[in-house]
Amino acid sequence: MRFTKMIGSTLGKPSLPGALIFDASRSGAKIRDLPGERLEFADTYPFLFPDATVRRQFLNGVTDSPARELYGEIPAAFPTVLGQVKMLPVNIGKRIDIALVTGGINDISPENVINPLLYTGRYIERYDGEIRRVVEDNVTSLLQAVRTRCPNAVVFYFGFYSAASYQSDPNKLRDLFKHEYNDDFKWWFNRYIYEMVNVNKMINEAQTRSEWFHGRWQYWTRRAINYMNADDIRRGPGVIFVPSRFSSSQAGFTQSSNLWDDYDFPTKDPAAAKRARLTPRSDERRNMQELIKLVILGGIWDGAEARARKEAAKLNAAINGPLTLKRNLTDFINGQNDAGTLLLESLSNEVHRIQHALIASMAHPNERGTLRYATEAVRKHFEHEAVRAKVAAETRGHRPVGPPGPLDHLLTRCNLRTVGRALAADITHLEIDAMTLIVKTAPNSARNLGMSASLGLVLADRAGGGTMTRSFLLTFVNYVNAVDVAAYDADPIGKPHPYLEPGTTNRLTTVTTSDKPIKLEDVIGAYLALGPDPWPTASAKIRRRYGRTWAPDSITLEVNGVRVKTVELFGSNFGPNSQIDLGWPEAVDREFFKPVARMHKVRRVRPLGKLQANPRLPGRRAL
Repeated sequence: MRFTKMIGSTLGKPSLPGALIFDASRSGAKIRDLPGERLEFADTYPFLFPDATVRRQFLNGVTDSPARELYGEIPAAFPTVLGQVKMLPVNIGKRIDIALVTGGINDISPENVINPLLYTGRYIERYDGEIRRVVEDNVTSLLQAVRTRCPNAVVFYFGFYSAASYQSDPNKLRDLFKHEYNDDFKWWFNRYIYEMVNVNKMINEAQTRSEWFHGRWQYWTRRAINYMNADDIRRGPGVIFVPSRFSSSQAGFTQSSNLWDDYDFPTKDPAAAKRARLTPRSDERRNMQELIKLVILGGIWDGAEARARKEAAKLNAAINGPLTLKRNLTDFINGQNDAGTLLLESLSNEVHRIQHALIASMAHPNERGTLRYATEAVRKHFEHEAVRAKVAAETRGHRPVGPPGPLDHLLTRCNLRTVGRALAADITHLEIDAMTLIVKTAPNSARNLGMSASLGLVLADRAGGGTMTRSFLLTFVNYVNAVDVAAYDADPIGKPHPYLEPGTTNRLTTVTTSDKPIKLEDVIGAYLALGPDPWPTASAKIRRRYGRTWAPDSITLEVNGVRVKTVELFGSNFGPNSQIDLGWPEAVDREFFKPVARMHKVRRVRPLGKLQANPRLPGRRAL
């Protein structure tokens, strides 16, 4: 069942189920296009533009309508999500009760964020600011555009998930990397393959980057939701954040994954056959791959160049684009200088596009994941309606005198109530979706601190009585080769980023939506917990290479992107297994503090074998 039908049939009345009245969604759509992307799209799909006028309107950004004719499961930037909103007729927009919205992830290119061969060890510096910019510029603009076009709708914005986690099978991730190296022409021509690749470290960095990206994305998008709800007009009937609520054991390449993880064709998703049939030029993919080989061999084997020109002519007659590819084919057939180099590039680009269209379901929610999203959206809807009724009762007559109502009191107690703002603006914080610690470490703190850091929440256990603790890892699970540490003086901690180091300020984000919802009313206290000494029985030589004393200057706690508490700790020192009460919403007895989040062990995998080599391709070996 389609996602929209799952939600509509549940939210509607038995005699009058919800009806989908507009859907222009597109796999791979961006909120905004970048310079050159419109021209590239028109070049790739020229058959979508019946005349020069339509093409010019598209290139000038007047309309994205031609792109809607491409099958929606074929990944492409167009129609952009803002373009989709623009297509919604105004009179229909006013009739919409619920608007389902997502977007922004493709503006970042998540495959690059988690790719361990790009900005290795420097990904936070590279992507941290870009994530914030995309959310503040694009996601916020999208939500405002939806509110303008759908003034009477409750807007649901759907969050993201971790494509891979520390519980993802490293052997499956290894096979994915091997597949990309050996079979994907785009990886060859972009020269992503290094001379030596430590596969275990590469996989660990991909897992870490995926978890980090999920935390950062949820932090900034949650702030965008706050911005929308802060103003009466932007808020309307409400703007709701809908998390995936996928746990780390349901990320990609886990035993109970909520995502499609097929990286080779044919995939198992229900749209696979139709997507393969409707992907332009998919039936010519193998001919393109063979032509690439012939062009490369043209300067090596006698007769290959003549055969390549013959096959190029056949391909040129068979395809309807991209226009650049057809021009390069023509130039190659006519024997123009350097035509082969340009042809190889355009052929590899087109093969890459087709290959990735055929496996477009990869890292998208499967049936279980789709049902989980739909279930969460329905739950959020009914809870929102119930809370709105409580807000109406609590603010009836604007309560000019007397004590605040229960919702107002709860939000004020937790420092999540903004003075002078409507109560409806702050009720989005009645559930906790993201928590963040901004940590300033003193210059005299130990270098290369070895302990992990986790955030603990003490909660009321309404089902069993008493209290319970939820713990969230703030730092990373790092790959360290114990043999290298002992024999070759390798770093015993292996941090991919200098967190909790002397003189640094770190924003440590964590997603709190991987299990049952955390209700604000259930929160008793919060604390930061340091992990154990990672090398307690190692030699003095090893123990001298990492620190075990942390000296923080201050810790600031944010809940759903709102600063609620700062703890000044100047002059304090903490060692392994220490716990620091954050005093939010109030100080709690240390008897409630529990051990830190369980650290998942980094498992080793067998190294990749030698890559398939070709005299003209950058074959490499991996260790």
